[in-house]
Amino acid sequence: MISRRNLLTFSAASLASLPLSAFATPTAPVEGKEYTMVRPVVPMKGKKIEVVYFFSYTCPHCFRFDPIIEPWSKKLPSWIDFKLNPVAWDSRLDPFVKTYYALESLGLLPKLHMKFFESVIYQTHKYENPAADIADFMVKAGVNAKQWNSAYNSFGVANKTRAASRLWQSYGIDATPMIGIDGKYVTGPHMTPTRESDLVVVETLAQRARKARL
Repeated sequence: MISRRNLLTFSAASLASLPLSAFATPTAPVEGKEYTMVRPVVPMKGKKIEVVYFFSYTCPHCFRFDPIIEPWSKKLPSWIDFKLNPVAWDSRLDPFVKTYYALESLGLLPKLHMKFFESVIYQTHKYENPAADIADFMVKAGVNAKQWNSAYNSFGVANKTRAASRLWQSYGIDATPMIGIDGKYVTGPHMTPTRESDLVVVETLAQRARKARL
């Protein structure tokens, strides 16, 4: 877990994803142990159960978790709306949030999300002047400079960056990685024995939220 008060950057090795069934986890997660309640509840607009993965490109723990949560998210049932929400603890880190949404708008997340993540965590590219250094990374990765700057500075990316900030604050997120479930629950891999078992907790809480809506 990395908090806004303890931003660290160090080398991290990707972990192979293992089946969730291979890990023990409580069938009835305990409040205050495996998860916490969101108070006040974040209002939900959609019909689906929202599951939000709060992460930061500067978070080595998120880097370890990403290869586990990504394939898991592809197998979720259709009644769950899963999304990533990048976090910036202050405006100095906003360029990293904007990077996620710029990559999304260009359809480049599958190609460059992890490559960019690796460059930050392994420090293979310096980000002393984030906006300019990020643009330099993207150009060296094959992205057209004009297209990148247009996407990065677009109205849509700016709006999504502001919305991302409002959402993590609404959920009361003060560390990453964390997962919010339907505006009611928050859990994270540091709250369970393994990263994989935390995803079982997420599934349980999503089912609970779904039943509460019926």
